[in-house]
Amino acid sequence: MSGLKIRTEFKNEQMPFSFTTELEGDRLICAIESSEEDQLYAFYLLHQKNGIKTVLNQNRRFSPEKKREFDLSALLSEDDLPALITVNVYVTNKDRTTKFSIQSDSFYYPPLTGPKVSALIPILNAEEYIDDMLRSLSAQNHLNAEFIFVDRGTEDRSLELLKAFVKTEPRAKLFRKKGKLSPHAWNLGMENASGDYIIFLEAGDMFSPHLLSESAARAADTDADVVIFPV
Repeated sequence: MSGLKIRTEFKNEQMPFSFTTELEGDRLICAIESSEEDQLYAFYLLHQKNGIKTVLNQNRRFSPEKKREFDLSALLSEDDLPALITVNVYVTNKDRTTKFSIQSDSFYYPPLTGPKVSALIPILNAEEYIDDMLRSLSAQNHLNAEFIFVDRGTEDRSLELLKAFVKTEPRAKLFRKKGKLSPHAWNLGMENASGDYIIFLEAGDMFSPHLLSESAARAADTDADVVIFPV
């Protein structure tokens, strides 16, 4: 993921600062920008594989220059890859009376291959069949994907199940559009989608494990605008 750069601004009045994560080849650079001299910064560098999170670094303080660098190829073995890398930032004032914990954006290492695919899924009272659909999404072997759920005002346990799924599946995102029809939910999903391709899924449907990867590969091979497959 050479060239990746994530910049996050924190506007808290007591502790304003910005945090930048940059990946150049295998080199990860984490930096803090702040005008406040009485703040202390620390972080956890974690990787996630098969739902298991592991802390990569032991010395969790930033340098006096508020900067740290890592060689991810040296920190991770072949068995760890591909890994979801997350940087959790902690900031305190020097007397430690105030503390914040902030999670930065996460990214995959090494670079994900193939076009990014956004699956849009509107949800309304789908408790009785949502489990099978969620299992089919977890089984997708195309990592460069995102699953965008839009809750339309669920009154059963669907929302509870979705929230639990989003906590364990890094590709999943959850939005709410109460009282709207599926097309309105799709529009909200598309507004928040970042994929090169978009696919629609209803709560009672399931994907085969290779559907997204094979569709993305076909799209890349043929430079297609649309991929059509049998259902």
